[in-house]
Amino acid sequence: MTGIDMDSQAIAFAQAELQKEEQSTQEKVCFLAQNFMDYESSKQADTVILSEILEHLTHPDKILQHAFAMLRDHGTMIVTLPFGVNDFPDHKHTYYLQDAYKLLSDCSSIREIVIFGKWIGFRCEKSEEPSIPIDDELIDRVETAIENTERSNQQQLAALRKSVEQYKKNYETVRANEQALDKKMKAVEKQLVQKEEEIAEIAENNRKELSELTSKKNAEIAELTAMHADALSDQDHMLAEAAAMHEQALAELAAMKDAEIADLKASYENALAIKDSMLRESNEYEAALLQMLAQCKLTMEALQRSLRDIQMDVSENEQKLLTEITALKKRLAESAEKENSLLRESTALRQETKDALPGANAHRMMERSRVGKAMMKIFFCYHKFRECIAVKIHRNTGKKKKSA
Repeated sequence: MTGIDMDSQAIAFAQAELQKEEQSTQEKVCFLAQNFMDYESSKQADTVILSEILEHLTHPDKILQHAFAMLRDHGTMIVTLPFGVNDFPDHKHTYYLQDAYKLLSDCSSIREIVIFGKWIGFRCEKSEEPSIPIDDELIDRVETAIENTERSNQQQLAALRKSVEQYKKNYETVRANEQALDKKMKAVEKQLVQKEEEIAEIAENNRKELSELTSKKNAEIAELTAMHADALSDQDHMLAEAAAMHEQALAELAAMKDAEIADLKASYENALAIKDSMLRESNEYEAALLQMLAQCKLTMEALQRSLRDIQMDVSENEQKLLTEITALKKRLAESAEKENSLLRESTALRQETKDALPGANAHRMMERSRVGKAMMKIFFCYHKFRECIAVKIHRNTGKKKKSA
């Protein structure tokens, strides 16, 4: 099926509606935006439909001849037209039964005529057979259609008359309202004139009052300006005094700051001197400790030599002496461990002395106390060890004489 129309918008609308149909339907339908008189096809059509076309044309016979030329033999053409008066601006003809019958029967064979409301339809055929005649039945249907149309027109005319009467009543009401409004407008205009006179009088009074107030305000402004100038002068004087006081305060602060810096510098140098003194004292204590440790080592070596001599002299009590010597070695080991502990404490003391803050006199006294305690421990252990060795040697010597 091919649909043709000169209106491109109508064709676009038809294409959009066609997209809503099934795919099989879309494949069988085609729409063209062109003049039907320019359309040509190599295939002859089975059916041509001219729906409400002829009343828009000045020469409808030409389009009918073109349409019948496209039909195959015994093909069908369906034509619909407005029936009777239908005064639209783009209608070129008004068709009744005889006019449409004569136009179509000249180029085709009319096979059926149908009247539906205000429209009439023709089914025509491309053949040599004569058109169906206009018989009484068809005339009756046409007259019935005309009667229905006239009745419809009469009803519409009655409705229009009724509407006109209602419009007249409405117009009279509107006219009466308009006259009442005119009277009200005149009264309002009179009131407006009175109000304008009152407003003019009030405006004149306001102008006079405004002039008086303006003169008063100008005097007050002049007085305030003079006061403001005096206040600004006083303020400038006070600002100058404040600036001088500020500069003096800055100078005093600078002097105080220099004095504080000098004091801090002296304190720092004093702290450095204290630190150096503590380091010297720590070194002296460390040297004394090392000397004492060296003496302890010499004494221990002498005691070890004495023990070896005693072992060589006292052969009969060798096993017992070995046990005692083992205990002595153990004590020597403990003494060596105490010696190492003292060395570690001395090293820690030296490091703490180096890291001590300026002015740490209390800490220095505490370290001296710790060193003194350590030295007392060393001397105590040393004398105890000497007493123990002397006792052992005395016992072993007595036993040796007795056995001799």
